[in-house]
Amino acid sequence: VYMLDLPNSDPRTLQEALWVMRDFAGELLLAEEEVEAEKGVIDGEERERDSPMARVGKELLKRQLAGTRIAERLPIGVKSARDAFTAESVRAFYERWYRPENLTLVIVGDLGDLDPLPVVELTFGDFAPPDDPWRPEPSLGTLSDPTPVIAIADPELVTTQISVGRIRPAEETPYDREHVAAEVPLEAAHRLLNLRLRRLVREGEAPFLAAFAYEEDLVGVAERESVTVTCEPDAWRESLAAVEQELRRALEHGFDEAELAELRADALRALDEAVESESTRSSQAWASELVRAAESRYVPTSAATDREVLRPAYLELTAEACHRALVSAWEGGSFSLHSMGPNDLSIPAEERLLAAWNESGAVEVSAREADAVTEFQYASSPERTGAITARETIEDLGVECVEFENGVRVFVKPTDFKARQVLLGASFGEGELTLDKDRQALVVAASSAFEGGGLGRHDEEELRRLLAGRQVAISFGVRPDHFSIAGATTGEDLLLQMEVACAYLSDPGWRDESLRLFKRRVPQIYESLSKQPQGPLTRDFLPALYEGDPRFGVPPLAELEAVTMDDVREWLEPHLRRAPLTVSLVGDLDVEAAIGAAARTFGVLPPRRPLEPYASRREAPAMKAGLRSRAEIDSTTPKSLVYVAFPTHDGIEARDGRELNLLARVLNDRVRLEIRERLGATYSPSASSEASRVYPGVGRISISALSDPTGADSLVDACLAVADDLVERGVTDEELKRLKEPLLASLRDSQRSNGWWLQQLSNLHARTAALDESRRLVQDYESLDAEHLTALARRYLDRSRASVLVVHPKDA
Repeated sequence: VYMLDLPNSDPRTLQEALWVMRDFAGELLLAEEEVEAEKGVIDGEERERDSPMARVGKELLKRQLAGTRIAERLPIGVKSARDAFTAESVRAFYERWYRPENLTLVIVGDLGDLDPLPVVELTFGDFAPPDDPWRPEPSLGTLSDPTPVIAIADPELVTTQISVGRIRPAEETPYDREHVAAEVPLEAAHRLLNLRLRRLVREGEAPFLAAFAYEEDLVGVAERESVTVTCEPDAWRESLAAVEQELRRALEHGFDEAELAELRADALRALDEAVESESTRSSQAWASELVRAAESRYVPTSAATDREVLRPAYLELTAEACHRALVSAWEGGSFSLHSMGPNDLSIPAEERLLAAWNESGAVEVSAREADAVTEFQYASSPERTGAITARETIEDLGVECVEFENGVRVFVKPTDFKARQVLLGASFGEGELTLDKDRQALVVAASSAFEGGGLGRHDEEELRRLLAGRQVAISFGVRPDHFSIAGATTGEDLLLQMEVACAYLSDPGWRDESLRLFKRRVPQIYESLSKQPQGPLTRDFLPALYEGDPRFGVPPLAELEAVTMDDVREWLEPHLRRAPLTVSLVGDLDVEAAIGAAARTFGVLPPRRPLEPYASRREAPAMKAGLRSRAEIDSTTPKSLVYVAFPTHDGIEARDGRELNLLARVLNDRVRLEIRERLGATYSPSASSEASRVYPGVGRISISALSDPTGADSLVDACLAVADDLVERGVTDEELKRLKEPLLASLRDSQRSNGWWLQQLSNLHARTAALDESRRLVQDYESLDAEHLTALARRYLDRSRASVLVVHPKDA
């Protein structure tokens, strides 16, 4: 699949794009030197994708799909075969498969009155089939009798994953209304079972970390009804038993109508919203779906058709029908049980795995108790509203600004970018600045634990049930200079979204369950870091660049494990109740209704204090220059990380950050052309800029790449040589024009998204100049020239200023 995203749809641009597509389809040169250079790139791709999970997944594929081409022919191939490629052999492949009978062309976009067919005929009309007869794709083969129990061990995995299922050969069914509607009961059964499994995890009753029920397509040759569980290695037996018994509880006792009512409400709401928002669905989304349909042989349908087919199916759906569908799915096919993890379950592993499954099957299970029915306890009152003390309209940006008597500010921007979508962002307080820098563990833990604690009068599971059928969601974050509560909703549900957001501000639940779940996952995360190249970078090297300042790395595991919910509450509660609060509302909304809803909710919160500057906590060490470091990780995967960082300045002034970003884009392009395309030394090298908007003087431009361990030092030299060349020869007008045009098109596109405007309005919480910065966005980038970027490169990218980290696998 070749895709182009065009900056506009005038006839000249469309014709140029189609000529490019025509070249892809039948005019590639495939020169010998290009084929040779690409071999190293593909070697790099294979190396970068190598991981413990990839290795065991590949082995599972071989055993599970034995007898098919899938098991033996992974798309990336094998190095010995790739090394034998020549321009002639690649061209033969190209000519065999790149022919008009195999081509589908998709054009989606705002074409206005332009008929694209004449341009298509002009560019593709001479694409004639070759003399060789067309041939179908080779058969995928026939699935052998699947091995019922498979256990695969890799000591570098940090969790164990066990999957049980029923596997059967794939059957192609008509993609018609009858079959689409007939799939609803089983899909619903999966979702109901997953809600039960999720609840076990959330309430601390599960020995596993996560579990999911689903039906999977095994690359077109088989189908598998599955439940997969992820757990700590030492808890594999208990986790397998818990999943087996929860699955059997559903198979033996079914579901209840209250569970189904929640699911049905969400499904019907999603169908309605899809219809109402389809007019603003992106061109890229449509193009991707049409391409998938061409490959997968399904009928691309409008949201209205989906609703027409599926709404009756959900309205008529019963808990008994879901039960029957699940039972039927688990009755057919062959039994399949496999595990992947660091533990080999002792010898013979397969026998132990099967014995644990059968042992659990002897345990009696009872029906699930129905949930109690409750009402939402945080509804606002139309009689109680906050008084507005100031209101103004920013005409050129279409933003309405309101301040309430309690000090809460509300910014409202109506848009037509995406039908029905309304985004809410509530920024409050000063975020990480309110903590001493040596308490970073609390920042990490609070971000994960707060929203999972639910509300004082509703735990998270109960709240989910109460909000069934409504588009209301909440996420909590801790940023360097503010806290945030955000959500995506609709105009109809905006008041409820605000009520829930205010409930989290005024009466959070502070339950321990979410923090306990977070702490269960943390050891696996840290063990994984010890085996991945990025581990020494985030754990040791980045803090070392800033004199050991803990704000620039990850906190020690022991500190995270020591955090309590009382610690989280003691830190956050004063800020939730009294900190300055800025609310931003963007999307398909009615301005007066939105302000009225804000008056009933945010407008009646307790008075807010002024914003604190925390000047001393904004101080940070200057980044070191010239630091050289090497590290080892406990891994046999043969790939090394090269990381090169140059200190720059901060991005507190928006234009400063933008000029560094554009310089990094130039460097990134040079790195790609030189190191990937010309040298073939790595697959995905990248350069980027990070310029702090909170800590004065803190910024860096970095180059990151993965390589074969034997080539890491040469890769360091190559990265520095690219920077040297940029310093010596400077930025050219040609490359800057080539890089700026798509960037400017992307920036203009982003300004027609609700997410971009929500960010701009949210920035007003801490920066009064935020809207002026947004006004100058495109202008700032347009005004940057090659001469200015060259001066920046010579100021910052001298190799004497570069700090370098090389991370090697210990046993590779």
